[in-house]
Amino acid sequence: MKPIYASQFPLIKPAEIDLQAIESALAELLGPLGLQLDMKFIKRLRKRLWLLELPKRCILLKEGAVPQGVFFMLSGSLLVGTGMNEGMQLNQILRKGDFVLPLKLFGGGKSRIEMRMAEHSRLLFMDAKQYQRMLHKFPQVVTLTHLWRDRQEEQASERKREFRILSTVQRLHWLYKKWPDCFLVFSDEVIGAYLDLGRETVCRNKGEVIRNG
Repeated sequence: MKPIYASQFPLIKPAEIDLQAIESALAELLGPLGLQLDMKFIKRLRKRLWLLELPKRCILLKEGAVPQGVFFMLSGSLLVGTGMNEGMQLNQILRKGDFVLPLKLFGGGKSRIEMRMAEHSRLLFMDAKQYQRMLHKFPQVVTLTHLWRDRQEEQASERKREFRILSTVQRLHWLYKKWPDCFLVFSDEVIGAYLDLGRETVCRNKGEVIRNG
């Protein structure tokens, strides 16, 4: 099957409800610091954002390519890792409300990972060069960038710590509690890669998890 890339889809003007969604997510990040959103930054942000609607299996970022920008997940699911076609190593699953800030974004280097849609998704997009200009103009963007990355690193570390003490079935229960639609959206292979389990193990045990869920 010929790969489908995000660049094949048009950039659409986002609706007001889409812009409000990202503003709420940004405000939530700043909340614990007692900070409020800079209205000049928000005004500029609204002018720079575009909407992308992407189908399942669409490649947002190809391994070995240069990242083109930053994204915010309005809906859907994004797989982040390597070996998507064989020997999958899954670093993250990003879903509604998550920010997508690819590594190598600012250095202009090539990505070591691939990002692929796990289901039909809607994302807000900003070009990398425009984002870099905002970093220089608005100090709050620097703060938010660190907060985005810190949150993702903390979540990944917490997941790994929990998995050291959880059994196979307990890991599946953990995911089912986190995302009740997980067995409908993601293949056994994807779930296994995310939970550090084999595909056959997921297939064999997920029925019990669903019944007890």
